[in-house]
Amino acid sequence: MLLVAAMLPAHAQNENKENKVTTVLNSLSKRFYCSGFALGGWEYRDTSSPNNQFYINKVTLVAGVNFTDRLKLHTVFSLSSVTLLEAWANYSFMPELNVKLGQFKTPFTVENPMSPVVLEQIYEDALATQYMVMGSNPLMMPKSGGRDLGISVYGSLFNKLVDYDLAIMQGNGRGKADNNSAKDFVARIMFNPVKQLRVGGSLILGTGHTDPVALGNGDYTDANGLITGVKPSGNFTRNRYAASMVATVDPVALRAEYMWGRDGKTNSDGGYITGRARVVKNLDVVASYDHLNAIDAITNRVTAGVNYWFYPKCRIMAAYTYTHTHGISGGENAILTELQLAF
Repeated sequence: MLLVAAMLPAHAQNENKENKVTTVLNSLSKRFYCSGFALGGWEYRDTSSPNNQFYINKVTLVAGVNFTDRLKLHTVFSLSSVTLLEAWANYSFMPELNVKLGQFKTPFTVENPMSPVVLEQIYEDALATQYMVMGSNPLMMPKSGGRDLGISVYGSLFNKLVDYDLAIMQGNGRGKADNNSAKDFVARIMFNPVKQLRVGGSLILGTGHTDPVALGNGDYTDANGLITGVKPSGNFTRNRYAASMVATVDPVALRAEYMWGRDGKTNSDGGYITGRARVVKNLDVVASYDHLNAIDAITNRVTAGVNYWFYPKCRIMAAYTYTHTHGISGGENAILTELQLAF
């Protein structure tokens, strides 16, 4: 009995230590978060050879930690390409004032910062969005997916009547060192006059850089890839402007944007309008018109499709698209299918 009595206090102390450790671990685990998604499917294109294939579009992992209620670290990894897509820290002084520092999506247009998990189409982004900020234009952050390095100040004002985002960005794209001393200024302002409507605009005021290429006959290619007899400067004006509208009146949602850009002395413009309607439970009908007038071509694309949500964040998507580039006889017909699994 004396031995048992002597052991009881030690046992109680050990149990208290274990409880404290468990409490600390539980508290820490609540500060970590993790999510992810995978996109893949099958497509048919009548102008390609082979004309059909299975594919994996994206496998993405999102992870972060809320150090405090104000300070967080957020990361996004591509598991399919083994690439760090985003890594940024965010400090929230108040809803009206937040600061983000690191690598993240440039706050230009409504569409660019949106996640593929919530976008309506298998073609995740409009032709104009891809050209103006996402990297299909070799003069604007090529192959960046709309991500860049920089610092952003953002928030909501006047009881969420106005959302603003002001950023200084490197301008050279994801994971790349800067190639000139200039930085891009990015601004986006959205007004929310009623719950069902958001309108506003965004801009990028920047300076791009390319190294002129000597052609060997006294000519050079300039910043736009055009042949000139004079060796051009490597820096050039690279500005972007966008007007945006988002309207949602259940069961219908509509998003439209017009964009205009200038690279050196070359102008480009484009826009899209995308609509979604919930026709029956878990089933959306989607339609979109897409236009881009770029330096080398004018392209139009129309899309019609359906999305079936069989689980939260998980859906089966199917669509028909027709894409036509002016000056090229005929166009491309495509049938696209995709499975989205997300958690």
